[in-house]
Amino acid sequence: MSLGIIEVYILLHIKYAGVEYPNMISKISGLPLNEINFSISNLLEKGLIERDEGSSIKRKEARFKKAKEVHKHHSYYRLSRNGKIFVRKMNGAWLKKYFKNLIGGNALDFILSNEKFEDQLIEKMVENKIITKNKRRTKFCNSLAYFISKHIG
Repeated sequence: MSLGIIEVYILLHIKYAGVEYPNMISKISGLPLNEINFSISNLLEKGLIERDEGSSIKRKEARFKKAKEVHKHHSYYRLSRNGKIFVRKMNGAWLKKYFKNLIGGNALDFILSNEKFEDQLIEKMVENKIITKNKRRTKFCNSLAYFISKHIG
């Protein structure tokens, strides 16, 4: 199954959030809302996430919420059964291979620990929103690193 980097991020984000809505994913990641919505549509088509039904959410379901219970004002999404199975397969080896194929070299090491990366990867890293054109880590890169490190321990 072919996934874009934003789709991988959304899967990891939702895994740890429990349920989440696109505006908050956009706010935390620093990515434009239209890109988040496009990726959510792709994940829905692939059957990896599903819409969360109901009118309210308890904090135990939405771990990033501060209130004990929140009434929904947005469309919330959760991992589907297939999504949970798929995310379990996204171990360290899977992620290392994914980023090597997507960007090349030591991209995952850079994302996780800010190690030096090869200069020939700059264009691909900018294209995938890992760094800016002046070689600074993006907010998306920091959010991605947070969820990857939680996921692989």
